[in-house]
Amino acid sequence: MPNLLHLLQTEYDALILELFDTRQALEQTRKELSQSLYQNDAAVRVIARLAMERDEARQQLVLQQQTVVSGTTDDPNQPATKKQKTSTTTEESATGGESDDLM
Repeated sequence: MPNLLHLLQTEYDALILELFDTRQALEQTRKELSQSLYQNDAAVRVIARLAMERDEARQQLVLQQQTVVSGTTDDPNQPATKKQKTSTTTEESATGGESDDLM
């Protein structure tokens, strides 16, 4: 009879120890899962923000390109204006930047 009680006590202790180890492993796994879910949520938010910024940048680029294209077709004299400004700057450089009014 004492051997049977000792065997039951040993078996009970082993089961309780296994239960304790299993609960510790469960708690550790829950913490890891929680951390992984938090990191995943943060990554999803960053990706969503970057995708939104990318879409806004693309939209601004399209608008800028449309502005440039419409600006060059609306004003055919614009290249001539640039040439006039360049020739005026060249003349000022040749005279030393002084105008005729000051002389």
